[in-house]
Amino acid sequence: MVAFPSEKTEPPPFLNQKLDFEFFVISLACSATLAAMLALPYVSIGYSMTRTYSQMVMILSPFFVIGGIMVAKLLHVKRVSLLILLAFTPFFMCNTGTMYQIFDVPRNITLNSEGWSYDIMFIHDCEVYATRWLEDYAQKDARIYGDRYSGFRSRGQLGMYYASSLIEEHKPIGEGYIYLGYSGVVGNMLIDAHRQVHDIAEYRDEFAGRSLIYANGGSEVYR
Repeated sequence: MVAFPSEKTEPPPFLNQKLDFEFFVISLACSATLAAMLALPYVSIGYSMTRTYSQMVMILSPFFVIGGIMVAKLLHVKRVSLLILLAFTPFFMCNTGTMYQIFDVPRNITLNSEGWSYDIMFIHDCEVYATRWLEDYAQKDARIYGDRYSGFRSRGQLGMYYASSLIEEHKPIGEGYIYLGYSGVVGNMLIDAHRQVHDIAEYRDEFAGRSLIYANGGSEVYR
């Protein structure tokens, strides 16, 4: 099905034209990249599997349809579109979080106001107010610490530092402010760089030596 430069044969009946040779080479590279991510999972530490998959699938998606047509021919299925639809339905259900929802697992932020995606991505009004307060009243040269995702949502404005020594190494952090977002105050959890959830009660000793200087019910600032 590939249009090699010296080849003059007609494309198969279900394609308007044969695939460009350049597209075929890029597709092989994308396939090899996905295979490497699966065979060597440590590769995905620096560059997540989700991000790689979303980029590679843009190139490889036509082969899903071509493969469905070929499988339908092997199985002698007359309604090819129905076979492809049956394969696409569970695929989209898994990608949109519908399967998690069916089994009562709050996974996708578009379907729930709780769960993993909601905790790390949704910015609450209380967090916005806390950010504005820190902008106005925090000492300009002082460090502001937060967990991986509460800090990430505000880092663009505050230059916030990820408190890795506190969360991952259980060591005290230096002088400065500790910022707790909605997940820390309401959910009582801190999230590290590996997306692991930690009970905030494990770190209360660090907070005991500091004063609560701001609270609005959903965010807190300690110094």
